[in-house]
Amino acid sequence: MSKSYGVIVVGGGHAGAEAAAASARMGVSTLLITTSIHHIALMPCNPAIGGPGKGHVVREIDALGGLMGRIADLSAIHIKKVNTGKGPAVQTLRVQTDRECYSHLVREELEAMDHLDIYQGEVGEILFHSGQIDGVRTISGSTFHSHRIVIAAGTFLNGVIKVGELSYPAGRQGEFPSVQLAGTLREMGLSLLRLNTCTPPRLDRATIDTSAMDLQQSDTEPLCFSFVHSGRVCSGSVIYITRTTPQTCDIIRKNLHRSPLLQCLSDSSPVRECPSLEDKVHRFPQRENHLVFLEPEGSHSREVYAQGIFTSLPEEVQWKIVRSIPGLERAHIVRPAYGIEYDIISPTILTHTLECRTIPGLYFAGQINGTSGYEEAAGQGIIAGINAALALRGEPPFLLKREESYIAVMIDDLVTRGVSEPYRLRTGKVEHRLVVRHGNADVRLTAKGYAVGTVDSKQYQDTVIKRETIQQEIDRLSHTLVSPSPQLNLLLQKAGGEPIRNPEFLARLLSRPRVTYRDLANFDLNRPYLTPNIIEEVETEITYAGYIERQRRAIQSMSRLENKRFPPDFDFSSVKGLSSEAKDRLSEVHPRTLGQASRVRGVTPADMAVLSVLIETHNRQKKADP
Repeated sequence: MSKSYGVIVVGGGHAGAEAAAASARMGVSTLLITTSIHHIALMPCNPAIGGPGKGHVVREIDALGGLMGRIADLSAIHIKKVNTGKGPAVQTLRVQTDRECYSHLVREELEAMDHLDIYQGEVGEILFHSGQIDGVRTISGSTFHSHRIVIAAGTFLNGVIKVGELSYPAGRQGEFPSVQLAGTLREMGLSLLRLNTCTPPRLDRATIDTSAMDLQQSDTEPLCFSFVHSGRVCSGSVIYITRTTPQTCDIIRKNLHRSPLLQCLSDSSPVRECPSLEDKVHRFPQRENHLVFLEPEGSHSREVYAQGIFTSLPEEVQWKIVRSIPGLERAHIVRPAYGIEYDIISPTILTHTLECRTIPGLYFAGQINGTSGYEEAAGQGIIAGINAALALRGEPPFLLKREESYIAVMIDDLVTRGVSEPYRLRTGKVEHRLVVRHGNADVRLTAKGYAVGTVDSKQYQDTVIKRETIQQEIDRLSHTLVSPSPQLNLLLQKAGGEPIRNPEFLARLLSRPRVTYRDLANFDLNRPYLTPNIIEEVETEITYAGYIERQRRAIQSMSRLENKRFPPDFDFSSVKGLSSEAKDRLSEVHPRTLGQASRVRGVTPADMAVLSVLIETHNRQKKADP
């Protein structure tokens, strides 16, 4: 069997699904190869989408025409706005999905796409001739040709499951690892690193006593991730919250030596921002009450995901841990927890398009790049898929800047700083959070998606109308005066502000703390009807106008460094005046701009001064040359 495609995507997880969908939407003949068609976009860990940082990425994927936001809405059984006690820069959504429904809907959409074929098989070899990518060969011997390949192998490269003293090869529990592909990548000259992560046990809901637990209901206001959907209220599913006890911690301490992935014992690096329970007990011995969230896996399943009990301890220890927790004294474990070690590539070998610098035409996306989480994987997938398709067509690459999106921050962090542990995106890693909010992702990115062909005309026109409507309302409020009255001044005083004695613009009143757009309705008789999401953006733009303008000035200042580009063949190792560490790091990463060089680990202000002078000298010589 031999067939040719424009783009081949290897791996059917969240990264692979988004990469294949993006390429196909752009009209490129695309093949998605996965080891199991039934496991496309599977959620092997948490059945949730979103949360701080991650929810922003989901919105950005949707703004670019991706799958995740729409499918999360359609499969949602519980939805909540998080960080509501904080400012709009960090507020976002978190959706609890029906795990099987999510996977089924993604597969259904992929199967219905034009220009996309799906093939079940395991890729064992990447065809590479005369310095050019030429396709893939499966372990069964089928050959598929393409000069653009996206590798989205997840945790399957040399994957090894570990549960206490038990250890066996697997990509995920119940699935075979990808051993031959890992060997092929090494033969192509790529160095591989080793990371690890672990999952919690799944429990039978019927055996859990929730009577004394705290509960977290779904929000009562209509909410949704996708800009193409109307919000809805989810009811019927509840997340319960319990905590570990001193007994739990004692059980773990007595068995720390049996944890194969404990940070101080393992040769691979764990997820520091989502550690195992034994890791938390080891690192924070003074804490004995760790939160445990009991999250439903789906509407038609009794399985419950015990978030917070991530562990690789032996099964008999897992039973003791679970039954030491209030409400779980009689809980039945449906699926034991497990740890997994796996290979990744070093992401510093990639460009910002996620193409390998040393092997043109080969792209990497998802956990194979050292990230952790469905959202991070999907964000990389859509960027890799777009760029693979653009490169095939001979068009300029699709590049996002740090000040434009969370996805860009993640990719820049990966290719510039590399990873020593699984990377997880947080709001704290984003410099200009008010500019790249959850609510304005479509205004920021949809036009870009439309330009490359991943967004249809209706979604684009809806975004244009939204942007114009927001600006028109801001302009109207900025030019509409309201006269002082006892009712208005009472409202302002209740909000902790001073009353007004002269007519004031509505925008000035709205900019006051604790005064909302809804509060001013009775004093704004000519206001138009606006949807809640537009009202939210109007409020944010007016209330935080000063902060937003400050961040935009900072972006302009930083852009001066980003606009200073190194020549493509710039030899950092020969630059006099650079520290040895800076030479090594810069030669490894090969930054495109002075701004990116400033974010490379080990580069000091003194190194930056040397590089700045060199770029200025190079630019003057370039202008002087005829």
